Amino acid sequence: MKYLTLLIWSLLLLSIPHLTFSQHTDPDKENWFVQKGKRIQSIYNNFDSSYIEKTAYKYALILKSGNWQDAYNLNIEHNTNVDFKSDLNSDIGIFASYRAISLGYSVNLNDLVFGESIKRKKWEVNIANNILSLELFYFNNKGLTNLKRYSDEFGTVELPKTFKGIATDVGGIDFNYFFNNKSYSNAAAYHDVHLFKQIKSAGSLIAGASFTRHDLSFDFSEEQGLQLPQNLDKTYETYCLNIGYGYNYIFAKNWLANMSMIPAVGVQIDNSHDKQQEYITLRNKGRMAVINNKPGYFWGVKCQNITNWFFSDNYTVANTLFTFKVLYGIRL
Repeated sequence: MKYLTLLIWSLLLLSIPHLTFSQHTDPDKENWFVQKGKRIQSIYNNFDSSYIEKTAYKYALILKSGNWQDAYNLNIEHNTNVDFKSDLNSDIGIFASYRAISLGYSVNLNDLVFGESIKRKKWEVNIANNILSLELFYFNNKGLTNLKRYSDEFGTVELPKTFKGIATDVGGIDFNYFFNNKSYSNAAAYHDVHLFKQIKSAGSLIAGASFTRHDLSFDFSEEQGLQLPQNLDKTYETYCLNIGYGYNYIFAKNWLANMSMIPAVGVQIDNSHDKQQEYITLRNKGRMAVINNKPGYFWGVKCQNITNWFFSDNYTVANTLFTFKVLYGIRL
């Protein structure tokens, strides 16, 4: 419920720059909402037009295909390593947008084409403009991944086999501020509606904060011959400060290539025991995008890799989520 409440308020706040307020109303007769809306619009739309353009189109129809995969590395007692990786999960959907807001429907290709019973779920909401970005995300994997590799002091064994003993549940919030927001447009690279267009190369320092809750469970009771505990159940909350850099490179007319790297460090609260335990945690978000943005249409590819590292006295867990997206949009 707290995620939903925050999402609703964030949508209202960050959508204000894209609403239309009459410019011919007598200021003395304007209500409070209109006055504040115009003020916010003047802040959010205060960018250098020699670096950034804003499209005049209000509507768009977008076809999107998303792909994602999660992976885990478990290090126990500093001499035993286990690697897991899920199959690639793919979906395709069509979305209609008005300015910055879009709604649509997607279907899972694994289920539709291959008849696989999917036990993994993922959703995300990205709200972005040139100054701020807010991302809410959630994914889980219950009961299906691949045990790829096992190593200990006696050597390494490749184990390409299905592992049914995994159950993960991850959700969180990621907020970032772009310091050079008058010349650098993060939304030109990563907002799927592409209201903004970068026309001259520019970069920006990025800083923010993130919160994530992780529920991880590994049941090794059916894995015979491996020196592993019967099960490992962990619940973490992480609070991190982010600082990184993003760069938009305009390598040809209407073409943009972006690379962003946002490492983070913070505190990890382990709620798995009767007494809370606190450790340092690390996180890194890497992003790349190539976008072709023309007046009547746009298309592009985007990928993102997020890795979290969790530490304790006798083990380390690294959790990675990789996403890859292809989209094509027509402006109306």
